[in-house]
Amino acid sequence: MLCAAAELAGDRPWYWIDCGRARETLGDLDAAMTAYEKARDVTKAGHQIREHAAAQTDIANLHHQQGRHDEAADLYRAALTVFRNEADQLDTPVAQYNLSTSLDKIGDLARARGDLASAEAAYQESLELRRALAARRDTPQAQRDLSVSLNRIGDLAQEKGDLARGEVAFHESLKLRRELEAQLGTPEARRDLSLSLDRIGDLAQARGDHAAAEATYQESLELRRALAAQLDTPQAQCDLTISLYNMTRVTLGLSDKDQARAFYDEGLALIDRLHPDDQAEMRKAFAKLGGAFD
Repeated sequence: MLCAAAELAGDRPWYWIDCGRARETLGDLDAAMTAYEKARDVTKAGHQIREHAAAQTDIANLHHQQGRHDEAADLYRAALTVFRNEADQLDTPVAQYNLSTSLDKIGDLARARGDLASAEAAYQESLELRRALAARRDTPQAQRDLSVSLNRIGDLAQEKGDLARGEVAFHESLKLRRELEAQLGTPEARRDLSLSLDRIGDLAQARGDHAAAEATYQESLELRRALAAQLDTPQAQCDLTISLYNMTRVTLGLSDKDQARAFYDEGLALIDRLHPDDQAEMRKAFAKLGGAFD
């Protein structure tokens, strides 16, 4: 439907961009690239600078996903220049948000290439923009965007071995997500909260504090049990399986082998209900734990 509308719209780029995103969601990356390139060509012909940058970003995302990092980097940098110029000229919330999102793309790619210093610089600038936006527009979306930026900072700090800085960022994000879950009570807000709890648990595990890890993983597990019962989607079942994997690890660390085995068996039984890509990943993860029960 979206792609048929794009054909009818002709020179209206957002129809092509939406068509590409729909095809990308369905896993048809070649068709998505064709739609994004059509959007890029339309915007170039019509001198639509912002829309051209948006199309370039979506094309770069596909290059990034498929490991063509040099191609992605060139397009991300070109888009960043456009969004930075727009933010300097307009200073609107939308322009500042677009700039922060573009910086995140630059940071994600730099991190994937192992350039952690460049990733940190981009993430930090994005975080500052999102703090300002959250202060300027105290909306749930602005607060969630800020929590996402904090998690990027925390993930990178953890990757660099700076657990203290990671913990500060993760706890600030967790506080925001608790507030959003209490305010909104939506499945999306509950899932966000569970993801933040997992990050806190992972840090506690890395420090060897199994008791603290168990407490946060347990809270995440309870949220995900409820979400899996409510939604019964492959994503919700995958999240629940990850929580059961985490609980298996942490209870093994606490030398509670019987409880660990119960979590392990429950998680293993769920794997067939997952998306095929997730099945392979989770089977591999559980296989590494299986030796503990031999």
